[in-house]
Amino acid sequence: MTMRLALFGASIMLAAYATMTHVTYLNTGGYSADWPEYRRIAVVSPQDCAALLGRAERTLGESHGLRCEGVPRWRHWANLTRAAYDRDGVGGVALAVLGGQAVASAAAAPTAP
Repeated sequence: MTMRLALFGASIMLAAYATMTHVTYLNTGGYSADWPEYRRIAVVSPQDCAALLGRAERTLGESHGLRCEGVPRWRHWANLTRAAYDRDGVGGVALAVLGGQAVASAAAAPTAP
């Protein structure tokens, strides 16, 4: 009973974390706007995004087409899953979930003689 209660509490906390916290995306618009969201954005910190927007406004003017978007963390996780599936199929999703993507990509890299 105590274990079930602990698991229930942990799942509620994870759901609240995924819903209430946000990830900042830099939406480039333009040519890449036809792509699905998980392919057309770059994840940056809010401070970096604000600096990029300031630099773009100074160099390109007000109609530069860049914007910062805050998305819930659960949607960011869904975007990562979709990108891994499109790139490597089910195996890519499994590696992304288990945290072995860096190891797998390093193992697949050719070595010099």
